[in-house]
Order: sequence, then structure tokens, then C-alpha cells
Amino acid sequence: MLKRFTAAALSTVMCVSAALPNTAAVAAAVQSTDLNDSSSAVDYDARLQTADTLGEVIADAAQKDDKANAQLASPVSAETAEVHDKENVKKLPSAEKLTEVYNTVAAEDEDAPQTGSLGENITFQRFSSGNVIITGHGAMKGSGNPFKNPETITSVVIENDGSAEGGITDIRVNLFKGCTALTGVTIPKTIETVGASAFEGCSSLAQITYNKDKPSEAGQLTLPASVTTIGAGAFKDCAAFTELVIPESVTA
Repeated sequence: MLKRFTAAALSTVMCVSAALPNTAAVAAAVQSTDLNDSSSAVDYDARLQTADTLGEVIADAAQKDDKANAQLASPVSAETAEVHDKENVKKLPSAEKLTEVYNTVAAEDEDAPQTGSLGENITFQRFSSGNVIITGHGAMKGSGNPFKNPETITSVVIENDGSAEGGITDIRVNLFKGCTALTGVTIPKTIETVGASAFEGCSSLAQITYNKDKPSEAGQLTLPASVTTIGAGAFKDCAAFTELVIPESVTA
């Protein structure tokens, strides 16, 4: 028979029970302005790396711009000017153009998902929309919440990758601790352990389900029969749900 607990009762039980880089690579074509003739321009393949490193590139380009201007302002022979024009100026990406690309790269970095590892065979993607997808098999390693801005995460899906070795077996200690905006979590039927403080402080959590085709009712946290262990404080300060359904398989 399933054990059912209210949020108020569970808060007391769980508190005393004993025992759970990303920047986008960007290749951009930049046009370099001919300092001798502003009407002429040539394509320049900057092969820019990331927003983190572009600052140095821009500073370097600005220095080259200043040097090129100084050279062109000096008296030079026709032959020297021609060599300078062909070999230097037309290869120079202007600092202004690089700044435009920098702003574009920075925006793309902001929207790109955060990715990382939670174990040898488990990875995650944290999207700017607030959704988190965890995929893989086996046990999670380590502890703690690895997500950027955890307070803005709203939805989590933990799914197996179909490996012959089985599915994901646990939700590690403190994994979603402090995800105050998290409202719903979908977990696979292979989860055996919910680590200590795994959902601690998830004050908006109102639904956990393990069956995508038949989700739990709103306000209900339903764990699959595979779960045998729930760590201390796993659902501490989770005030949004009304009922936690624990299978008889849970022994600790």
C-alpha cells in the first residue's frame, strides 16, 4: 500500500529522519575598411572565438587601427604606400567591426544552454527558458547544485538514454536545492535514491511524476516503486505540494 503524507507532516519527518564552458563558438566574417579609401572594403574571416576572449581581440585591433592611421599620415613613397595598402590595411579588421561582432556573440552566449556533467554517463542542459533536461544512465557523482541562476529554473526532466546498462539511479545530494521557482519534475522509473536535501527549498514545487503519459495530479509528488531511499531533508521547505506519495519499497 502506498504511504501518503501531507506537506505539513512531511516537513517534520524529513527534518529529523536519518538517511541526495558555456560560451558558444562563433565564426564570423568581418569586413575591414580600407583606411585609404572608405568606399572600398574586403571580406575578412576573423574566426572569432568567444565573447570572453573577444575583448583582447578588439583591443589589439584598435591598436593596429591607430598604428595604420599614423603610418598613412606620414610621408611615404608610392611603392611603400602600395605595399602597406595591400598587405596591411586590407587585412585589418577594424575595432568598430569587431565590437559589433562581439555584441552579437555575447547575445548568443547568453541564450546558449549551459551544459555539464553530473556523472560519468550523465549530462545536463540548462536552458535560458528555465527548463533543465538531464539525460544518461548510472549513478550521479558528487553533490550540490551546478546550475546557473538556480532560482529561475521552472521545470526539470530527468530521462534515461536507452543504454543497455540501465537508467539513471539517483538524484544526488542538494541537486535542486534552492530552486525556488521550480514547479514540476519528471523522473524515470529507475530512480532508487533521492539524496539528502535534493529538493530542499523548492518552495514552488507542486508536482513530481514518473509517467509522462499519466502525470501526477497538481499538488502531488509521486515517486516510482523503484525508490528505496529518501535522504534527510530531501523535501524540506517544499510548501507548494499537498501530498507526497511514497511507495512501500522505501525503507530509509
